[in-house]
Amino acid sequence: MPRRVSSSNDASDNRRDKTHEDYNEADADIVLKANDDVLFRVHSFVLKASSSFFHDLLRSPNIHVGPEPEDSIPVPIDATSQTLKVFLDLMRNIPEPKTLSPFEVLKAIPGMMDGFGCHSIQYRLIHRLKAYTHTHPWDVFVIAARFGDMPLARKSVESMDVSLGGLYSFGLTKVTDEMAKSVPLPYLMALVRAVWRYKKSTSQSWHGVAAYFQIQS
Repeated sequence: MPRRVSSSNDASDNRRDKTHEDYNEADADIVLKANDDVLFRVHSFVLKASSSFFHDLLRSPNIHVGPEPEDSIPVPIDATSQTLKVFLDLMRNIPEPKTLSPFEVLKAIPGMMDGFGCHSIQYRLIHRLKAYTHTHPWDVFVIAARFGDMPLARKSVESMDVSLGGLYSFGLTKVTDEMAKSVPLPYLMALVRAVWRYKKSTSQSWHGVAAYFQIQS
């Protein structure tokens, strides 16, 4: 969640903090500070265009926006520098790197989208999450269900053995109450129906379940 600017900070402390190598442009006009004390020099127009939180915050007279952001109090962000970088990359539509970010970083982005009013990056996040359906199918399924993205949810179901085991050994018994609560009801019921229908078919894998996975209107 966003953290408010603290008036007790000394702007001179900025010079002692590390600036992220990918966010250190000379013509940037505002500084963000991750919770591990890494600074991000960014362009305010990108933040205002992508985030309702920053659109309102940057109107405040307490926030310095100008050609010398190092002389200002940085805006503290309650996220690691790794997560903040991905969040800003998604705002700027930076191409996905060849080396994937740890999934926990991507998993934190939906919460930041809510906290900063930044839902315009949803499609870009969904595109990146496709690479994680084989390694974190349940978690991606939860995010897909929250976004109402049927293709991503179905793709996650195809690899659900990674999270829930083989169909013969589990059915849906490994889905805990906590796991079930994390999924919007229409998607949870769609998964239950798909597994039930699978048991009447000749399919031998979660790919078969995915073929039956659909939301009822």
